[in-house]
Amino acid sequence: DAYKEDIRATLQQSYDATVESQFESDIMSALVNNATFHMDLSKEINAYTNNMKSMYEYQASMYGVSLEVYINAMFGMSLSAFNEEMPKSAEQLVKRYYALLAVADAEGLKVTDAEYTEYAEQMMVDYGFESLDQLEAEYPRSNLENSLLYEQANDIVMNSAVRK
Repeated sequence: DAYKEDIRATLQQSYDATVESQFESDIMSALVNNATFHMDLSKEINAYTNNMKSMYEYQASMYGVSLEVYINAMFGMSLSAFNEEMPKSAEQLVKRYYALLAVADAEGLKVTDAEYTEYAEQMMVDYGFESLDQLEAEYPRSNLENSLLYEQANDIVMNSAVRK
């Protein structure tokens, strides 16, 4: 009985996580699809696509396999399908970033010095930076502040979303 209960609880947690992930994905898709972008995002989309591909190439090399084998194992798709899908995913992520920054602006969100310090200290721990100067040389303060605003705006959007 305990084993069955453990399996039931594990399956329920997995189901709940899937439902929550799908809900967030649906909300963010609606946000992006209903947003109007008044700037050319093609350079950023291309850069993000290239960065993601480089990351997957690196991960494949860490496993000692080709990118094609890695993509097939991780995503169950061919390399050509992956190469076709990556720009679409990159476009959604870049647009999500700017849509959430627009939400932050519309909501008048600002990053306080205390929030910035706490975030920067956590980044230094997470990524092994020894000083704030070293961190900001790699990630300028404006980028870190935008990351915080992105997170805050994401929370606002998700907390105001209505489940049906």
